[in-house]
This record gives sequence, structure tokens and C-alpha cells, in this order.
Amino acid sequence: MVAEGERRSWPDVVRAGLYGLVRHAAEPAGAEPGPQIERLIDKARADGDLDMLALALAWRAWVAVARRGDVDDRADDDLAKAAVMLEPAEGDPVIRATAHFRLAFSFLQRRLWELADEQFAAAEAMVDAVDPYTRDPLLHRAALAYDRVLVQLDWACALRELGDRHGIAARRDAQIGAIAAAESIDMPFEWRQDIKMAALVLDLVAGGERLETARAALEALPEDQRAAWEGFVHLAESLHPDVVGLAAAASAADRAIATIDAAENPAVYDLAVHQATVLEAALAGKRTAGLRSAEALAKQREKGRQASVAAMRAMVASERLRNERDQLARHALHDPLTGLANRRGFDRHVASLQASGVIQVALLLFDIDHFKPVNDRFGHPAGDAVLRRVGDILTANVRSGDFAARFGGDEFVLVLANSSEAAAVKRADSIAREVADQNWKDIDADLEVAISVGVAAGDPAKVEVLGRQADSALYQEKEARR
Repeated sequence: MVAEGERRSWPDVVRAGLYGLVRHAAEPAGAEPGPQIERLIDKARADGDLDMLALALAWRAWVAVARRGDVDDRADDDLAKAAVMLEPAEGDPVIRATAHFRLAFSFLQRRLWELADEQFAAAEAMVDAVDPYTRDPLLHRAALAYDRVLVQLDWACALRELGDRHGIAARRDAQIGAIAAAESIDMPFEWRQDIKMAALVLDLVAGGERLETARAALEALPEDQRAAWEGFVHLAESLHPDVVGLAAAASAADRAIATIDAAENPAVYDLAVHQATVLEAALAGKRTAGLRSAEALAKQREKGRQASVAAMRAMVASERLRNERDQLARHALHDPLTGLANRRGFDRHVASLQASGVIQVALLLFDIDHFKPVNDRFGHPAGDAVLRRVGDILTANVRSGDFAARFGGDEFVLVLANSSEAAAVKRADSIAREVADQNWKDIDADLEVAISVGVAAGDPAKVEVLGRQADSALYQEKEARR
């Protein structure tokens, strides 16, 4: 698919194929999709596809955190960049919703539940725009509701370690809202069962009394699903020594530690370990060293987590400011009508050529013939459409090392680094023919457009002289054509 897209010059097909390779490479447990992600990042960046670039960066961060356990500056930078890229309202809702999901999963791996929940909310805001016939569950409201229910349980377990009853109540309320939203959504029966178990366990974490209901619900699950929730119910039992007795609760905590997957559910596992120390102290009838250590560890972990949340928010804010500065700089250096560089951008490019040691450039100066009558006869909207199309033609003819700009009015320039005058004349003729061959009648039935071109070549340090020479050649061509 990628090869065919490249052969036919279909960049969107190439990007879609590269994303498919990322998903394929990531599918086996422990697989390393890094090389495919880098290919996708390079392609999305080259094509200017910010939605796909955000998705690729979110994937790279997720692989670093989830697969390798790396919490480094690049992963944080990827997360911040992706989050800011997804902030504008416009874009492809399928790619953007998928990127929000991947960001959420990356934040979940870091226990940054606040940020994960915000990403789920962002995906939810656009999921209705996704193709309703898609069969990918990642793009369904069902998956959103499911994930948001389970997030609240993880978060509540961390809060229970800290003894934060108010925080747990808030998570319970949020979960109740997510469950209510899920009731009208079509989803697999197994998901419904998971949601039911998550609600029962969180209720027990919050101090509820439905232990027998949770046990009965566990027994009703299929064997493989029961195995996934067994440790959670053991944890719930350990949290209620007043119901099951101290010794039974301590035994339940040990069974929870033995059956909960610490890698899959670290917050739940940590609460089980913490509760084991609480019960150990209760059985000893005193505050043990283990309990004091567990309480200190929980506070230290939460302090670090809150610092990570604050640091990530600061990175997103900093990336947002940098992005805004880049946008302002782009507006200062680009023509808003055509998207080409303006005169200031042209001057900067020529200066960079000189600084990099380029000693020969060709300057192609373009001027639309009889442009004022176009505006007078067909109106300024038609004139703007002509300018935009000429700008698009120049953009399509920009090769590596070339640079196109609009000087203002109907005057454009193309700079060819390390080009001879003869080669530049051939390019000028080709572009002039392309302009003349355009179907201008789709703008107005009586419209015809042609351009004149002046060419000069020489040292970029003498760009003003080259500009005058090209302008003189342009004037001579116009006179000859008259």
C-alpha cells in the first residue's frame, strides 16, 4: 500500500499505510514499532499533516512509556507537542480521535489521570463526526465510556491509599456519570460486565457495603473474565475487615497481591500492598514500621504524580506559546493570500543562502499580464483566485533547494540555488506554459491568464542587481509580446 501510494504520488495513502504498519508492528506483545513510527513522523512532517504527526508523536511517547518504561524529555516533548497540535477545532476527526485516545493511554501509563480524562473528553467531543459505519471500537462512544469508567477506578485506588475520602467520592460521581452515558450505547456484553464490576469495586473502595453483590457478580463471569477481576474483589474484601474479620481481610489482601497484575493495574496493586500493611498493623495492635513506611511512600508517590501533572501542563503551555510565536513568525514572513513567502521571507532566504556558502542562484521574476483589467472586469474575488492559483503552480514547481515568494500585487519570484541561467530559462518557460494551459474558465467563462518571466543568474550577495536584471528582462519580454 505504501509503495503503491508512493508510485502514484498519493501522500494520504502513504501516510495511512505507514500508520497501518505502526499498528501491525505494535500488535505482538513486546514488539518494537519504533522504526515504523519514525517513518510515519518523517512523512507526516514532510507533508504538513499535523493530525497524523500528532498521532505518530503520541504513539512514540506511548511506546517509550508503556513498552520501555522510559519517562524521558523526548516522551514528554512528544506528548506536549501532540496535545497542542490537536487543540485547533479543524482536522480529520478519525485521525484526531485516535490521537486523543493514544495520548490518553500514554497519560494513563504515567498515572496522570487528570490529563488522560481530558483527552478522553476531547475525543468524545468529536467522535460523532467519525464514520458511523466504522467497525474500529477505538472510535466508538462505547470505548470512550468504557475507558472513562475504568480510569475512575484506578484513580480512586490511588486516593484510597492517601485516605482522601472527598477525592474518592468525586471519582465515584464521575464514574456514575460515565456509566449513565454508557447505558444507551451499544457495546459488547463483556464490556458491560467489566463496567458493572468496576462500579461495584469502586463503590467498595469508597466504603460501600455491596461485598456480597460483588462476589456474586464475580462468580457469574466467564472463567477468563473472572480471572481478570478476582484480585479486585479480593482487594475489596481486604478493605472491609469489619465485615469479613481482620484475619480474613489480611488473607484477602495477600490473595489480591498474588492475583493483581502489577504491570496492568499498578494503582490497584499498590493499594493492595498498602492495605496489607494496614491490616498487619491492625493485627499487631500498633502502628508498625511497615505502615509508617507505606503511608510515607503513598504521600511521596502522590507528590511526585502531582509534580508530573504540573510539569506536563507547563510543557503544554510552553509548547502552545512556542506554537503561537511560530505562527506569528510565519504570518510575518508569508503572504496570507497565496501562502508563499513575502518579501521579508525572501530576504531571509537569500541571507541564509549566502551564509551557507551558495555562490550561484537564478532569479525568476513572474508578472501576470494585464492583471489590473482582470480585477476591473471580473472583480477582486476573481483576481484573488487567479493569484492563489498562480501561487499554487509555483508551489507545485518548487523542488529541493528552490524558494518561491510573492512580492506583492501580481509579482512573484522563484529562487533556484546553484542553477545556471540556461536551466532557469527552461524552468521559466515550463511554468509559463503551465499557467497558460490552466482551465481559467472555471473562475470565469471569459477569463484567460498568461504570465511574463524575467530571468537573471549570479551571486546571491548581489541579489538587488539580479532583481533589476530580471525586472529588465521581464519588461523586455512584455514589450516584445505587445
